[in-house]
Amino acid sequence: MNGIDIAADPDNTLEFGAGTATYNKVTGVLTLNNVTISDSSENAIIRPQWGQLTLELVGENTLSGSGRGLYANTGGSLSITGTGSLSINTKGEAVQVDQIDLVCDECSLNLSSGGWCMSAWGGTVTIQNGANVTATTEGVDSVAVTGEKGISVNSAKLTAETTSNNSGPALYAAASIDIKDSAVISTSAGLHGILARGSVSVSNSTVQATALKESSGYGISANAAIDVSGASELLSRGGLDVTDVVVSPTSGSLLDVKVGGRNAALNDLAHFDGSPVDTETTFGGSSGLGDYGCVRIAEHQHTFDQQVVSDATLAFEATCSRPARYYYSCACGQVGPGTGQPASDMFASGDPLGHTWNDWVVTKTPTCTETGAEMRTCARGDAQEARKVDALGHDLKHVDAVAATCTEAGTAEHWVCSRCGALFSDADATKTVAAEDLAIEPTGHRFENGTCTVCGAKDPDYVTPTQPNKDEEPEIPATGDPASLAPALFGAGAALAGAVTVWRRRSSRHAA
Repeated sequence: MNGIDIAADPDNTLEFGAGTATYNKVTGVLTLNNVTISDSSENAIIRPQWGQLTLELVGENTLSGSGRGLYANTGGSLSITGTGSLSINTKGEAVQVDQIDLVCDECSLNLSSGGWCMSAWGGTVTIQNGANVTATTEGVDSVAVTGEKGISVNSAKLTAETTSNNSGPALYAAASIDIKDSAVISTSAGLHGILARGSVSVSNSTVQATALKESSGYGISANAAIDVSGASELLSRGGLDVTDVVVSPTSGSLLDVKVGGRNAALNDLAHFDGSPVDTETTFGGSSGLGDYGCVRIAEHQHTFDQQVVSDATLAFEATCSRPARYYYSCACGQVGPGTGQPASDMFASGDPLGHTWNDWVVTKTPTCTETGAEMRTCARGDAQEARKVDALGHDLKHVDAVAATCTEAGTAEHWVCSRCGALFSDADATKTVAAEDLAIEPTGHRFENGTCTVCGAKDPDYVTPTQPNKDEEPEIPATGDPASLAPALFGAGAALAGAVTVWRRRSSRHAA
């Protein structure tokens, strides 16, 4: 350790900073307890010379230097375990093993380097049991995590990143990469996010693979198929360069396969070729899935954005004035929220039915001078209409004048309405008159000698005058006999008085 053989120390214990390193020769376990080591040499800070080594972490431990951080090529594997953490920052490889396997179990590693950051040449890399590993390299042509014989991430978390645009892939295996019940983020500024010479398997895991350099990198590149199964979420920005993509949802669930441009927002991705799928489905090289810059495979979540017109999606039937409305549905066929949802969760389709009107019904009968009203209703009960009915106007009939007679009244010329009976003195019905105003008084008789000169009626009061007898001459008393003359004069006077009376009566009748 840092150039010191801890196995040669009597207590097999060394102090580094405020912490200690203790080695158990029997078990091959080196325990780091809050160790801090800074080394300027090009040699590895920690390197087993022989046998199996297990590195147990307690507390927070830090290694930094210009060479390697941890290097091993003896035993069957190099195991890093424990509940503590280890940070390694070196210019050379942070962790390297040759011809053996590298196992990270439960521990927390934060690795950064100027070269290949975490490598197992001739062996495998296994990250498991809650381990949390971050590996970052800024070196040219470097790789963040390498497992020549394969990489396995099981119930753990791995973040791999290359920051140089001339770097290699962030995660590389010359064999297969298996990710199960884990979360992996792999980002390369130079080449592929993930590169496997074998297959890639993702089961019940979340994987984000990104190739930032559009001209040269894929999100995931493999010489065999990539298999995504269970409740997994795979996002590949840079697309897929694989032989096949096999999608296997868990029973009773669905997996979405969505595609879009390399930098497309997740909400803008579109379902690909029959997605979502509910059974194992293989998308071959000719399917066109590899033509897209972004591929996302994830457990299906309902998104109600499909406008499907069917009985199943019908919310409201068409009415006279409104087209039918339908609920949005999901690409999987699930219909969106139902009764009680706002209209914004629905879309309209088709045309309104249009009203089917019943006949007009009079609600107020018009008269000659007042407007009426009528109403009609839609046969579907969807609406009603009302309108005015024009006044009828007078239906005038001309009535000739009737002349008055001596004893009967006459009637003036006028017009009468056949509907309302109103009387008018003109044909334009502008001047109304009362019946009494049309009456003409009788003219009365014009009697002469007891007979009306107009109608010939007899005067009932007429008395025919008495004419003197020409054959009889009155006896004239002798001259000088007053007594004899008086009766004669009296008789003549009486006759005259009677004649005057008759004349007066005649004059009176004529005037009448």
